[in-house]
Amino acid sequence: MITPLLLNYCQCQLLQGQYYEVIEHCSSLVFKYEDNLKAYYKRGKAHAAVWNEKEARADFAKVVELDPSLEASVNKELKALEERLRSKKQEEKGRYKGLFDINARPAAATTVSPV
Repeated sequence: MITPLLLNYCQCQLLQGQYYEVIEHCSSLVFKYEDNLKAYYKRGKAHAAVWNEKEARADFAKVVELDPSLEASVNKELKALEERLRSKKQEEKGRYKGLFDINARPAAATTVSPV
């Protein structure tokens, strides 16, 4: 009886952005019930949300292994993860562009002159 309640609680936490709590509770469920695909799925979503790509992919692979009919849902989640990773990489690329360029002009120092 506790497993469905814990999975529902994890879904609520997932929606509220409490990803590490979801990972913790779903991991305890997976430890007890190695075939609980809902726990793997929710934990995979939580891992994806906190940029744990390797762990998310492993959990989603386990979901497909346990129930191949969920492959479309898993592919949707993996596609969203890849898009977020691509977006993050572009953002970081723009942020650090020219950081180590020796030809770039140094930023002007701003000092306050004594009055």
